Amino acid sequence: LMLSLSVVFLYVACDKDDDPVEPDPINEFALVTEIGDQYVSNYTTAGGKGVNVTIADAAATIASGGYYIIDWRSAADFATGRLKGAINMSLGTLVDKVEDGTIPKDKNILNVCYTGQTASYATAILNLLGYEAQNLKFGMCGVTTDETINGTNKWSSQIAEDEFAASLTSDATTTTTEYEFP
Repeated sequence: LMLSLSVVFLYVACDKDDDPVEPDPINEFALVTEIGDQYVSNYTTAGGKGVNVTIADAAATIASGGYYIIDWRSAADFATGRLKGAINMSLGTLVDKVEDGTIPKDKNILNVCYTGQTASYATAILNLLGYEAQNLKFGMCGVTTDETINGTNKWSSQIAEDEFAASLTSDATTTTTEYEFP
């Protein structure tokens, strides 16, 4: 009888249903897409403020000294004209400035550049590190039309001369096939 129970016990104990259940594989693309959508849709500072601020909306806070302003433009353009109280830095030194405490963790930070793009990079990094950082929407182009200050003179000299405009072609086509999201 004991031998029979032992055989039954071994048979039941080794049942294939007792194999560990493998978890469903993670769809990494779907996960990254979902997190990315949440990030872009809810892109705010650590304190919940909007990340992009216009000069009109920031003016009173700038005037009262309520921002630690970082200007990411070149030193030469910074010297030509800047927001009152701004400090000039280069994006390449951002990590060093965070690590050495130059960028204060206890102040609201306003990032400024030529058009707002470079300042947006700095804003995103600082917010991910827990700073209360905002980007000046449109950068210095949103502050002044003076090309020597806002830096647009840098790009206006690179405008095409239209010497090849006659050789351009355009075939108006519309997409006829709709593809699934990758």
